[in-house]
Amino acid sequence: LEAGALLVAANHISWIDIQLLHSLGPMGFVAKAEINAWPVVGWMARVGETVFHERGSHDSASGVLAAMTARLRAGGRVAVFPEGGILPGHGIKRFHARMFGAAIDVGARIQPVMLRYSRDGRLHGDITFRPGEHFLGNFLRLLAQRKCIAEVHLLAPVDAAGMQRRELAAAAETAVRAAFETGLPRA
Repeated sequence: LEAGALLVAANHISWIDIQLLHSLGPMGFVAKAEINAWPVVGWMARVGETVFHERGSHDSASGVLAAMTARLRAGGRVAVFPEGGILPGHGIKRFHARMFGAAIDVGARIQPVMLRYSRDGRLHGDITFRPGEHFLGNFLRLLAQRKCIAEVHLLAPVDAAGMQRRELAAAAETAVRAAFETGLPRA
């Protein structure tokens, strides 16, 4: 990752994505507020300076954008999953534009990151949450699985100068989608 203020925008498949992105270097995350109450994981998120967002709350969204902007102004990195969470289905979902506003306000660059998991040369989708599955159940199920390969692809950075939020979201989504759909057949 490049030095200085950077908004990291990645697709979201599993809670493991957070550890993958942290392996690239220090960064804060934006995460749903419920994670703050999770045993162990909530503590780890707080220590990692996660900004918690209450979905559907306009006040929370404004506070999150202010926290992101302050972190970027200080030369830090902020990671977002602009799909809006781990969603059912395969492939890349639509990137929401709101969180890209912080990068525009500061003039930070956007670092699109494509994440995917494979096993035996095919996409491995059974790493995400199953319907109704909670964190502990997913954690234990993943521990019992055979190994898979986690891929982290840093794509060409996008300069926010002169762009609108929707343009930035579309540029990041297009890059991530193209990378995700290249090279591996579905399982």
